[in-house]
Amino acid sequence: MDDFAWRKGYRYGILICDAVTHHPIDLLPDRETATLAQWIQGHPELTHITRDRYVRFQDIITTHAPAVIQIHDRFHLIQNLWTLHDR
Repeated sequence: MDDFAWRKGYRYGILICDAVTHHPIDLLPDRETATLAQWIQGHPELTHITRDRYVRFQDIITTHAPAVIQIHDRFHLIQNLWTLHDR
């Protein structure tokens, strides 16, 4: 799952892809808490979610699907490591 800009600085959506096939599963029109929470609750089969560092993703997944394992994607994991390195 990753957010993207419909219009940078104004409107964002969420792209959700299958981690195995890399094909899109869904495209959410915004990144509001209610929109993502409703989507997650409608997919009880989820066991893992790969996400970026957007704090709202972490909060929503923890609240609405606490059993789901959250994984940072590779790009953001490396970004986290560089941030720690620079400190």
